[in-house]
Amino acid sequence: MKRDCIQKSGSWRLGMVLAGAALGFAMTGCGGNSSSSSSTSTAGQAIQYFGTQNPDQSSQGGFPIGGVWSITLDTQNSFFSYSNIESSDNRSVFSSSGSIAASKSGILDLTLSGGAAGSGGYAVHIPGEGLLLRAGDNHKLVVGATVSNACPSLTSQKTFNFVSLASSDSRDLTPHVAYGSIQINPGTAGTWSFSNLNMYLLDGGSLSPTPFPDGSCASTKEGFVIAVPLSGVAQQTTPSQITVGISPSGLLVIDQGQNSGWAARNPTGPTGPLGLLGVIQPTAALNVADLVTKSYAGFETEAYGPLGTIAVAFGATPGTSTSITGGGFPNDDITQLPAADTTVDLGSQSSQTPGLFTSVTLTRPDSFGLCAGTASGGTDAKGNATCVFHGAAVVGQVAGKYVIFANIVDPTLAAIQIGDFATTPLTVLNLLLYQQ
Repeated sequence: MKRDCIQKSGSWRLGMVLAGAALGFAMTGCGGNSSSSSSTSTAGQAIQYFGTQNPDQSSQGGFPIGGVWSITLDTQNSFFSYSNIESSDNRSVFSSSGSIAASKSGILDLTLSGGAAGSGGYAVHIPGEGLLLRAGDNHKLVVGATVSNACPSLTSQKTFNFVSLASSDSRDLTPHVAYGSIQINPGTAGTWSFSNLNMYLLDGGSLSPTPFPDGSCASTKEGFVIAVPLSGVAQQTTPSQITVGISPSGLLVIDQGQNSGWAARNPTGPTGPLGLLGVIQPTAALNVADLVTKSYAGFETEAYGPLGTIAVAFGATPGTSTSITGGGFPNDDITQLPAADTTVDLGSQSSQTPGLFTSVTLTRPDSFGLCAGTASGGTDAKGNATCVFHGAAVVGQVAGKYVIFANIVDPTLAAIQIGDFATTPLTVLNLLLYQQ
């Protein structure tokens, strides 16, 4: 599968960024247009997932995509379908389906009926737990999802660590949550309660978020999810509902109503209208020496970067100390060997919060000279110029497999200008990985 071009949607005008996120990752390209498939899935084999995605400047039929997603995977019958649901009126604004093929890297190739390989995007999953989805070409932001075939099976109060997903809404210039934690209790009579919600900037500053109200599990178009209604608010200025999904082994997805139309026009304060992706907090410090010996697949997303969202693989060569090495695929082709030019060093694990790493560094070649002479500039062991970016990550285990969710600042994107909107604080990249 070969891609011919890379071009983010929207009117890009050159600021200081010439290639931004392209540093060190193999170039990706444009995919085909989405279309519906006539494929069908055998009843009883399909797993349904509820997903969240931040507002995406890409669109289908004039409708912006983002917010709540319903996704079905049936790997036994090689079938997938996904639908982006506009939460304000519960209608689907974007739907596709087709066939699945698996790659050696563990990434699922989603192909639309009559389309080229990868025309439906890529996915990485832990069966029956959760998945990461790129619903189309590299223009699309990541959807994080948890299984929703039944109400969450949590039986006692648990603490979850999370990161926020990257946003491409250039009109929203407020500071945003980077990582945090929340306690969730299934309670009684179907009532789910939330407590000790903490949200932080990447520098550790607390955002003192408003607590979530109680919710209840309900059957919806995206499966069984915890609906948290926000009463007494105006739809055009505030979301009407928070939606929560929890997998059997503790993957967490929270949609904060970020595609209800209000988000871009009326930012709701310092926490920002972002989707959250997390995992149950470990009961004790993780064994990082074991973690770095594993292989991972997933996605790197820079919402403002020229590459957008690319599939990545890490760990073909076992890591050392607290680091793993990997990269993207040439021409966005997951049948090729991934690059091994990017190193992620988790750094020290928090002594108070198991699974939280707040001194993460991501190092990759400074291919376009954007980092030289800046605080992000560095050199590798051979003296070659590199970019060194910093951020935070949450790590945990789901069904015996590690998951790594990182939120990292890329300062080279700070001067990007899109349309009539200029410098944005949302210059972060997400690195989202599942162990294979």
